Amino acid sequence: MTTNFLNENLDLPEELVPLMMESHVCEYASITNQGSPITSPLIPNPGQDGMSIDINTGLAYPWKAERARKNPKVCLLYSDPGGLRDKNSPIILIYGHAVVRDSDLQGNTDRYVGVVRSNSSLFGKLPLFVLDWMAGYIARIWISIYPLKVLWWPGRNLDQKPEDWQAPHGIILPQSDPPPKALDVSHPPLTEPPADMHNLLTHAAENLGQPVLTVVDTEGYPVPFRTAKCQVNSKGVQLGLHPAMPVKSNGQACLTFHDLQIKKGEMISNENYSFCGEYYGNGQSGNFKVQRQLPSASFKRGLGEMIALGKMMMRMKSRLQVEAERRGQPVPTVRLVD
Repeated sequence: MTTNFLNENLDLPEELVPLMMESHVCEYASITNQGSPITSPLIPNPGQDGMSIDINTGLAYPWKAERARKNPKVCLLYSDPGGLRDKNSPIILIYGHAVVRDSDLQGNTDRYVGVVRSNSSLFGKLPLFVLDWMAGYIARIWISIYPLKVLWWPGRNLDQKPEDWQAPHGIILPQSDPPPKALDVSHPPLTEPPADMHNLLTHAAENLGQPVLTVVDTEGYPVPFRTAKCQVNSKGVQLGLHPAMPVKSNGQACLTFHDLQIKKGEMISNENYSFCGEYYGNGQSGNFKVQRQLPSASFKRGLGEMIALGKMMMRMKSRLQVEAERRGQPVPTVRLVD
């Protein structure tokens, strides 16, 4: 499937589609039952029906999918120059309709393995016993994002008004697969909470570049956008906003820091931290008050990080039986299908 399929089927601007499909990372925003936005960096993939941008999440930690199933209003932001093949590519913000696919867990997992094998030479060299050990991470749920509105800023120029695109009138949107049975007992956390959240917040602000602030607009969409300035203080995080930020509403918000490093096509570091709280500002600046940190799945190639990653993999694998049973399916296995 070529990367211009969205242009063929939806008449999206031709120059945007390769970026949407080939970027190493985008920021995915959804909304909790309590109305709080949550944003995470994820890898975009071409949708199988030629109409969507697909992302995925682990079966062992399905909350990104569960939020989207309950509230399909989501956004994708392409703002990280480190995740782009062309550092001068436009910044793109997509307002979309999310569709969750988890009625075929084995097919989902096979698809994920195929995608990773095509993008990573290292993955194909791992022995099956290692892949089986990683099954808690590899078993997948897919989420298809159908674009409804797109804003973009050519040349990454945030001092100008964006270009815009609207989905064709009368577009028929599919629905998510049926929800799983309720979880009887909450899963134990995958990671331990930070010993000092303020120190972690300071580390992120000093080392991971400008964060993404996500707020909810009047139509109920969680709108993420890169900040212009960020400084941690005793009251929270003082933020400066770009004039181009589409919405500057106050209230529940999410602040996401992330830094993706790729060398010779392989990911060598993926450090990311998200904080939920409240944002209050006036015009181009405001303060974000942190209430809690979301569980982090950061990856860095150091001994301590590898040990922590190994523990997290085992915790993920222990969840698989429960999550598969909730969906009335067997636990998917890792298969190298050609």
